[in-house]
Amino acid sequence: IEMIEDIGPPAPLSDQEMADRLRAATRFVEQTMGVVPMPDLGEANDFLGFIEFDKNASGWGTTDNVYALGNYSLADDEALVVDGHPQPCCYFGLQLWNRYMQSLDYRYQRVAINGEQLEFEDDGSYRVIISAVDPGLPNWISTAGHPEGVFFCRWLLADGDLDMPSCSVV
Repeated sequence: IEMIEDIGPPAPLSDQEMADRLRAATRFVEQTMGVVPMPDLGEANDFLGFIEFDKNASGWGTTDNVYALGNYSLADDEALVVDGHPQPCCYFGLQLWNRYMQSLDYRYQRVAINGEQLEFEDDGSYRVIISAVDPGLPNWISTAGHPEGVFFCRWLLADGDLDMPSCSVV
């Protein structure tokens, strides 16, 4: 990365700018505390449906994303299989969280996968395997020692209607 123009350091924040930023940070924390720890998300191991941005809802993303999430609950010898078809969008990802909306430990385990990383089936579909133990298959993501948690997909700038991926426990 090369700097094209040296514009110098930013001007100090005015009292009003600082107050506005502190209010925004406070509002974010208050809204996030309204959804964490995440409440019971219903029956485990399936998506709840699509969640689109709602400016009146607490803690949910941005206007250009569509989300789908659910909670998983897996025994050590079980896997959650998520089958889907690629959808036209700028970004797709599937990630695991704990109930506090924190990513699982990505430093030592693969706990997320995106559309660029996916290995596709011969028919163009994808299959993501969520489990505690690596089954030796493509697209595995690890529960990183968490037998229960949240899984979610995100589509950025989706083009048209989305198809919900299907889930099954094996």
